[in-house]
Amino acid sequence: MKPWPDFAGDGALLAEFSAQISSMLAFADGLEPETALAASRAAATAERRFAAGGHTAHRGFYCPSLVYDWVADGADRGRLLANEKEEEADFRYSFAADGRLLLVENRSFFGAGFGREYLFYKENQVYGVFYDSDGERTAVSREIYRDGKLESYARTLCHRREEADLYWELCRHQGKS
Repeated sequence: MKPWPDFAGDGALLAEFSAQISSMLAFADGLEPETALAASRAAATAERRFAAGGHTAHRGFYCPSLVYDWVADGADRGRLLANEKEEEADFRYSFAADGRLLLVENRSFFGAGFGREYLFYKENQVYGVFYDSDGERTAVSREIYRDGKLESYARTLCHRREEADLYWELCRHQGKS
């Protein structure tokens, strides 16, 4: 018995992956330009936090994945910093007054400046749309929650739309809350 299913040649699975990617990109296509998003998020920010390290995890300290740091060898979420250490930050987080994460800025490994991920809340879903330091959209993510627990987490790197990939976690929770 194989430890995992053989997905090679599974047309239904490929179609499901393609549908996930298309759905996430369609959401991002309907957004305002990145400059308008930056201005609206700055105006709505009630609290800022900073973190160092955690480059291998999506969103660093606030990575939504329940397993990524176990699956990706050597991955870590980094650590939160005191506000007075902003200059040491690899990640800057902006929160709304209700505690929802609005914006994640992360220092680029390969260039100057910070990339930005804008978060959008829609019913039981959270979309993240990432722009690199040049303002080009390079990734889109979607989290789906049921009863306050993460049910699905997907992220597509879409620098070149025709070559988009998909990282996808489906979560099953056991027991009572």
